[in-house]
Amino acid sequence: PRMERCAAVQIRTPEDHKGRWAEEFSQYREIRLELGCGKGRFTCEQALREPDVLLLALEKVPDAMVVAMERV
Repeated sequence: PRMERCAAVQIRTPEDHKGRWAEEFSQYREIRLELGCGKGRFTCEQALREPDVLLLALEKVPDAMVVAMERV
């Protein structure tokens, strides 16, 4: 249920955007990928500092990823 409540900030099928990320998210000046975001503290701080950058965060530990998404 917690994961489902975070659906608005999830991209469940990234392959749907293959080759079109820049076009589909053109409102951002840059797209960055953070591998291993943990509970998302750094990612959220960066997002506040640079609101014109799209930050995509990946985390393999589901419990940590949920906490990160809940921070948004």
